[in-house]
Amino acid sequence: MSAFFEKGKFLEIISALFNIPRF
Repeated sequence: MSAFFEKGKFLEIISALFNIPRF
């Protein structure tokens, strides 16, 4: 479950950097 959380945070950071909405 921790791995899923980390991946979610990673995607959130990437999306924030590129300023694109998450689907």
